[in-house]
Amino acid sequence: MNENLALRVFGIPELAKIICDLAQKCDNAKLLRVCHQLFQDVRPYVWESTDAVVSLIEMIPTSRVDRSIDEPFCPYVTLRFPTFLDFSRLNIYGPYIKRLHIPLIITVDEYHNWGSFLVSIQNADLLPNLEHLKLDIPSGLRKERIGVDRLNWMTTFMTASLQSVQILQDMPFDLFATHFNFSDSCVSLETTINILLDLSRKSPRLQDLAFFPQENFTQRFECPTHLIRKVGNIYPELIAALDHSSISSIHLTSMLLSRLHYLRKLTVTSFVLELKVFSTLSRLPYLESLSIRDITGIPPLYNARSELIAHLSEYSFPSLKNLHLFGLTWETCINLCKVEPLAKALRSTHPPVCYIPEHNQLLEFLNILVDHSSPITKLSLVVYRNNLIDEILSKKVLCSLHITHLTIAHLCRRGQILNWLSLLHEVPALESLRITNKHHAQALKLGELRLFATLLPRLTQLLTPLDFSTVLHLEDQDYTLTHLQSSSPFNLEVYYTPWHLNRGQLPETEFKLSVYVDDIARYLTMLWPKIGCTARRSKGDRVFEPPSDLNLLNDAIARYQV
Repeated sequence: MNENLALRVFGIPELAKIICDLAQKCDNAKLLRVCHQLFQDVRPYVWESTDAVVSLIEMIPTSRVDRSIDEPFCPYVTLRFPTFLDFSRLNIYGPYIKRLHIPLIITVDEYHNWGSFLVSIQNADLLPNLEHLKLDIPSGLRKERIGVDRLNWMTTFMTASLQSVQILQDMPFDLFATHFNFSDSCVSLETTINILLDLSRKSPRLQDLAFFPQENFTQRFECPTHLIRKVGNIYPELIAALDHSSISSIHLTSMLLSRLHYLRKLTVTSFVLELKVFSTLSRLPYLESLSIRDITGIPPLYNARSELIAHLSEYSFPSLKNLHLFGLTWETCINLCKVEPLAKALRSTHPPVCYIPEHNQLLEFLNILVDHSSPITKLSLVVYRNNLIDEILSKKVLCSLHITHLTIAHLCRRGQILNWLSLLHEVPALESLRITNKHHAQALKLGELRLFATLLPRLTQLLTPLDFSTVLHLEDQDYTLTHLQSSSPFNLEVYYTPWHLNRGQLPETEFKLSVYVDDIARYLTMLWPKIGCTARRSKGDRVFEPPSDLNLLNDAIARYQV
């Protein structure tokens, strides 16, 4: 009787899902072997997401994996694809797979009969209900080339039900993610065309595409003949009227993008700023979100030229609601935002560091956003001349925007000091503030944190170089509450470095944080009752395990929070 009751519980899909979500996948897989009824009830949740691509192919008869062992060397693995299609066993599991992750590194040395297999499944869907397809690129991996084999794996599992495709690392697009972080995710222009061709043919209702076409300025005006022929065989109407000698990679890319009629979200490189490609994007009827990232590390040759802007109008990008620009020059950002639909969709921008501009491009850019009532919330103003920021503050343009996330530099150079009081009055809705720790950065004093706590009631994250030794300068009145405290959790992330940030050298007398953790904790919890501290290494901007002193500080903070 008890056994029947347990089976009845798993027979209720809502309860079965809750149980399977709480248990580990290996434990759920064991349930498949208990009995036939439990197999039927649990199977959808065990196979909903998987990365076992080789095992899926092995479910098709006549496919096999051969391992040639020649000690002391590693086994040589050969995957032989099936010679005829029989999906009866694969269909036991395949219809339940909705998310498929293809590992970048697969332990297969050689593939047999793959080309013939790809041809044979052109009109077949191996996973008929697949929604999300991702090439799993670890963020810490470097110089692992995205080869043709990995992209063939993606083509193998493309289906008509596919909604999203991702061929890049899971990495936040912020100031600390440089072009080097994304360079390993690049695919060649030839591969770009093959991907778009396969998607337009097998997954025409795709809604989300994230990949990085390589920005090769010498190849963009060229196109291999075999690619033109391949596209012509599938879409003869696109090629028939064109002179083959005049067809470039740009031509084919723009033509194939136009076939993704239902695309709603696109994450891509600044390659799309080419005139023909960007014009095609501007006509996609359902495109709601567009993220453009420069990954070359050098200023683009085109900078969103005037002829590009001339091809756009107030009717371009009819559905665009979210535009994100990363690593593009200020000139490019300015030119793009002169087009009203783009300015009205801009949500975040992180241009490269601005050293010595010809004029205050930041002010020009912000004025354009104000004129178009831009909804931008995330802004990077990293320039190494404080007088440019002072000019912006004097014009009162920031207060006309709703900035919630701000990245800025705090400098002490040639007598220039950032006017924090004026800046914070301009951005009262700020939730996250990042102060860079590069070049002539100046560490904040502990006493200055009161200004942030008082003027920014919504602030929940602060990343800054911080001089803990200034606790010695705090007086009794500094520990007195003078403002309404926030009840939200607060994260103070500090740059950790043994160097004195103001002078670039070791201090004459070493300050021991561990001696003053109680005073610092008392002061910080007075400002933000639910504060916690983390650390970021000063070089490379890589988050790492906090030093032991910082752990002591968090322990002291916890005691004051009791």
